[in-house]
Amino acid sequence: MADDDSIERIVEQHYQCPRCGFYECNPRRVKVDVADHMRMYAGHAEHFLAVSCKRCGFTDLFDLSVLVASPHAGAFLYKD
Repeated sequence: MADDDSIERIVEQHYQCPRCGFYECNPRRVKVDVADHMRMYAGHAEHFLAVSCKRCGFTDLFDLSVLVASPHAGAFLYKD
């Protein structure tokens, strides 16, 4: 399980942009307000980690509760 405070560091250490291949990113926490009628489809996930490439601006959005609970939080971002 990843420490909630260290998830940004893990992402920064393992990031590689899927679009341009750059290795630097800007991870930031975001809260998304989900409409009541959409909550059943969104799985109640409202807290996300937005990860933006510092070169091209490509941004991925990850469910923060999944990242924090995962023992392999950075596995999806490992550099080649």
